[in-house]
Amino acid sequence: MNILDFIDTRHGSDNRFLYSNGNTLPFTGSPFGMNYFVVQTDVSQGSFFFNPNHKSFSGYRLTHQPSPWMGDFSHFALMPVTNVDRYDEEVFFQSSYRPEDSTFNPHVMKHYLQRYQIDSTLSAKTYSAMSENITRNGESVNYVLKADKLAFHNTTDNTLNFSVANFSDSHDKDFTMYVTMTFNHKIEITQKDNTIFIKGNSSHSILILATSFISYEQAELNLKREHEDDMEDYTHSIKKAWSSYMNRIEVKDKDFDKVKLFYQNMYRAFLFPMKFYEVNEDLEKIHYDTYSKSVKHGVMYTNNGFWDTSKTVYPLYSLIAKEEYAEILEGFLNSYHNSGYLPKWLSPDERGLMPGTLIDAVIADAATKNIAPHLMESYFDAMLDTANKDAEDPKFGRRAASLYRELGYVPNDFSENVNQSLDNTYSDFCIAKVAKSLGKDKDYNTFMDYAKNYKNLFNKDVEFMVGKDRDGNWSKDFSPLKWGGDYTEGSVWQNGFAIFHDVEGFKKLFKDKNGLHDKLVESANTLPNFDVNTYGFEIHEMSEVASIDFGQIGISNQPSFHIPYMFNFTNNPENGELLLKNIMSELFTLGYEGYPGDEDNGSMASWYIFSSMGFYPFCSGTKQYTLGISMYDSIKINTSYDAVISINTKNNHKHFNFVKGVSVNDQVIKRNYLNHDELIKGANITFELSLLPEDKSGHEKPYSITK
Repeated sequence: MNILDFIDTRHGSDNRFLYSNGNTLPFTGSPFGMNYFVVQTDVSQGSFFFNPNHKSFSGYRLTHQPSPWMGDFSHFALMPVTNVDRYDEEVFFQSSYRPEDSTFNPHVMKHYLQRYQIDSTLSAKTYSAMSENITRNGESVNYVLKADKLAFHNTTDNTLNFSVANFSDSHDKDFTMYVTMTFNHKIEITQKDNTIFIKGNSSHSILILATSFISYEQAELNLKREHEDDMEDYTHSIKKAWSSYMNRIEVKDKDFDKVKLFYQNMYRAFLFPMKFYEVNEDLEKIHYDTYSKSVKHGVMYTNNGFWDTSKTVYPLYSLIAKEEYAEILEGFLNSYHNSGYLPKWLSPDERGLMPGTLIDAVIADAATKNIAPHLMESYFDAMLDTANKDAEDPKFGRRAASLYRELGYVPNDFSENVNQSLDNTYSDFCIAKVAKSLGKDKDYNTFMDYAKNYKNLFNKDVEFMVGKDRDGNWSKDFSPLKWGGDYTEGSVWQNGFAIFHDVEGFKKLFKDKNGLHDKLVESANTLPNFDVNTYGFEIHEMSEVASIDFGQIGISNQPSFHIPYMFNFTNNPENGELLLKNIMSELFTLGYEGYPGDEDNGSMASWYIFSSMGFYPFCSGTKQYTLGISMYDSIKINTSYDAVISINTKNNHKHFNFVKGVSVNDQVIKRNYLNHDELIKGANITFELSLLPEDKSGHEKPYSITK
């Protein structure tokens, strides 16, 4: 059986505003596609327009929504129908369908629309989509096309051109997507407001469409290049593209459901960022720049938040998709040239959400691994420029950049100041590592000093990271249960351990030599209580932490991803092994409730991929992976370096929660990490699991600035 046949794109898609089981959408399309397609089940729910349990179908939605919290842009819905009396609102033309009898695969969707007796199929390439619709009763297939700010352009006997100019936000308030749509039969068009009714004359209708952010002419060129003669050939080419990614990691296990779960996450890891460039008639890569409102040369990618993806998605690409990684980096550098700032959250252009400029970690990861070295001089200049200037628009760059340099922290008259400060500190470390890779020793030393600024917010009285005002006074009425205020989407329990580059230095701030270890144990053993504090109501992240009984370790959100791995810096790494085994076994499941929180743009999926393989990219810029516990009988990683990493697990039983030992190329190692360089040469790694833990107190700890 092909891997794609058992990937159900609805994994993690049963969500609502108040609770996230992934907040995923069941995207059908191509890896890193410019468009994706989703069944629209209830448009009245805004960004939550799909639910896997709903039995209503109101159209195929072309979507660019990376998260319900970001909203959509350049979207429209296309609904196959026969005869309808009204089509001004979805309630009048929607159909029942049986989701349990439908196909939701990455490369194809298949549905039976009961009201109209239509068998409907859709597949999508990078710039185009093809849909085949056949009626069982012999009636002609018609379509309802609906979108906000839809503009009809022109039509021929079998072609329709239109545009949409809708978005949650964009620097260009006239930002437009152009669409060309061709049918295998004649059509007649009727438009009313934001709806077009397409009347056909065939009971077997095939349409193919393509989009462009540049022009109708470019859309037609995109269509011409991706055209196939029939649905089978079209779908096969997309399946082949997906298979090339799925086959980069091969897993085997006696429990086939675990194998399915792994590949559900592999699918999610290659959806974002999305292509935002096209290829013109001269085979030049071009993109639309929303800042200058002009077409420019070069690649571009969008729909990515680096606070979410920087520490899991891109390290995964560094092993199995380094060519794609290099091109994506080229695109983000073009984003800097267009806007004057390195991007933070693109959708389609800078939205400015979340703290810090954690693209710095992506750049440092690439620089130290020799990925896209030709870009690093330009990137280093961009990192310095972005880090050292205050933006008039808070969407861009670091918050309070000058104050951070002056004080060594972001003061608490700025919201989320502890996260802003710690992210800046880590970014300064990343800048230092890029400087080192370029031989800029003076800059390296300067930024390594900045990288120790995290110490400025450690309150020794409570032994937590706490905000300060501009005069150096601690934030008043501190409580480790207070969410918001100084912290982002959590309390200090979730956000106060974000020191990736100097855990040994962090350890020395505690009164007791085992203080960090004890604080980590306390975080796991503290009940998941919370104070809504500045949020004023219970946000979904609070509910997710409260519901899973993993103490204050909020693995549902990115700030906690690394916390179980911090035990590798103590004398008790077995505590991390136990946590990781239970998190992966209990909180990641097959089905509509697949994740313990938001699966943001592949970040949580990539966390699971790494963690289940037994190692994790704890700190970008170090070329190290901290050890955890492997979950699969055998894994074969086909790297981008023409080398294979083989991972085998001895005693892989559900109740064996500890690692007795790890060997690399038949040599038992006495360290708590793996090196990137040893992996990309090809390696045979064996995890031997045990019922009770082994003493690893003497093992070498992973990298820290402080020795």
